[in-house]
Amino acid sequence: MKDPEKPLDNRREIRYNKTEEKERKETTMKKLTAIAFVLIALFGTATAEIYPETAKVVEVDYENDLVTVETFCGFLFAFEGCEDWYIGDCASLIMEDNGTESVKDDEIIMAQYSAWELVNWQYCED
Repeated sequence: MKDPEKPLDNRREIRYNKTEEKERKETTMKKLTAIAFVLIALFGTATAEIYPETAKVVEVDYENDLVTVETFCGFLFAFEGCEDWYIGDCASLIMEDNGTESVKDDEIIMAQYSAWELVNWQYCED
């Protein structure tokens, strides 16, 4: 029979009691937290956020495969993939603000057709 005190193979056997295990986990978490703080300090934090937007299709350029949409506030954005889009369609957009205050540099992450018509399309006041 095999000796229960000896490991089954030539690898070193490591045994921790509960206190040692807890201390090892705490040390690991402290190291990871320190690394995270260093990375944040070096590279900054990501401030870009995503938000939903609704827009109306105002132009479909089949030659360049480009759909142009206009938001309620009058901003124009474009995305590729015009196969099923028509002027007047309503699009639900997921936008990314690129971490800036200006809407002019925002990008469309995703565009989805909305199967309802916009009845009272009004623009925002400046």
